[in-house]
Amino acid sequence: MRDLLMLGIVLGALPFALRHTWIGILLWTWISIMNPHKLAWDFAQNAPWAAVVAGVTILSLFTTRDKLNMPWEPPVKVLFAFVIWMCVTTAFAFYPLISWEQLNKVLKIQLMTVIAFAALRERKHIELFIWVNILSIGFYGFKGGLFTLRGGGAERVWGPPGGFIEGNNELAVALVMVIPLMNYLRVVATRPWIRHGLLALMLLSAVSVFGSQSRGALLAVSAM
Repeated sequence: MRDLLMLGIVLGALPFALRHTWIGILLWTWISIMNPHKLAWDFAQNAPWAAVVAGVTILSLFTTRDKLNMPWEPPVKVLFAFVIWMCVTTAFAFYPLISWEQLNKVLKIQLMTVIAFAALRERKHIELFIWVNILSIGFYGFKGGLFTLRGGGAERVWGPPGGFIEGNNELAVALVMVIPLMNYLRVVATRPWIRHGLLALMLLSAVSVFGSQSRGALLAVSAM
């Protein structure tokens, strides 16, 4: 059932992603961060969902009627310089095979980041992008918070298997990063049930941070 649900969501969203690049960015972000396919039990687990969505999103650059504009602000230039520097340092790495493999992964992510810069142009695009991020990570914060409260913090909270936030440290830091974004959406929300829901999600995510037993995240949440 979960596999069919995943298939239905992606196939249903791809035509819209082909027409609107920003929808492709949102879909790719959801799959890449939340790893919803890893919650399935059959064929969806190992299917290349992110690659398919990325391909359609890149194709949409030539089919969309939306205006795309790269913001050449200083932070964007710094990011480009950083990517170039990563390529230079990889060329002189002690372990070239491992380093080039990692660089290949990083460059794919940076490519989608650049497309996001050009596609997410309006306030609604940015806020939807924030929603995708906080719900993708907040899902595990919600689960982890309840898990910690139920068990009294006796066991660690872990992220989705096979993802960038699989480890307890990675998940905890990601939660620390999105809690302020949750608060932003709570402040700008006009409906009380959304504000209350986001407040509850913030609290459970904070509990999940402590439940991860991550010392680095403890320092980060103290600074936050």
